[in-house]
Amino acid sequence: GDFIMIGENEIILSSGQKARVSFACALYGNVAIYLLDDPLSVVDHRVAQQIYERCIGPCGLLKNKTRLLTTHQAQFLSESNQIIFLSHGYIDKQSCLNENNIRENYANNHEKSKLATLFDDDDKSMNDNQSIIVDEKLLNDDTRWSIW
Repeated sequence: GDFIMIGENEIILSSGQKARVSFACALYGNVAIYLLDDPLSVVDHRVAQQIYERCIGPCGLLKNKTRLLTTHQAQFLSESNQIIFLSHGYIDKQSCLNENNIRENYANNHEKSKLATLFDDDDKSMNDNQSIIVDEKLLNDDTRWSIW
């Protein structure tokens, strides 16, 4: 199974299947820290729940590893040690939330607005005003139209 070629001319996979294969390859890595960039977004709800429970969650294969999970799916927040909210590329709020608060607010179907109200207004957002985008500068104006 590890050496089967999967690609354009070999085997055609759906985006969900590609995500599962990619995630399985990451699990083979056996590293200390896993950075998971929304791996559950391309699979259906049932499959996402199974992957979370069997791999990412507190009883899953990665239970003794550090897991950084980016997601828009609030149902996975209840078992997180720390939650960081981003807004326009910057840290907006961060907190440790308890399971009961998450479940109550998720059940009310106002995930984003209700979760945001869990934080004290006294807590200051972290200010990160330094841009990571650098302005492009023209080095040479000799670009020929044939290149475009």
